[in-house]
Amino acid sequence: MAAQLAEAAAALAGRFGAVEGDQWQRPGRRGDGAAFTVEAFGRYFIHDPVHHLYDVTGVPHAATS
Repeated sequence: MAAQLAEAAAALAGRFGAVEGDQWQRPGRRGDGAAFTVEAFGRYFIHDPVHHLYDVTGVPHAATS
């Protein structure tokens, strides 16, 4: 499972790494219909796992404590 997560993370990083200039502000919609820019979606990708890890463990992330 760890290898699959690492492979998926590398693929995702490659996709975000290819975004340039004004493409960061390109709009789109999430599966639930919420509007996002590419930049906001990238921030969400970072925030959401950290947020849910705190929900499960009750331990704040080092960057937020």
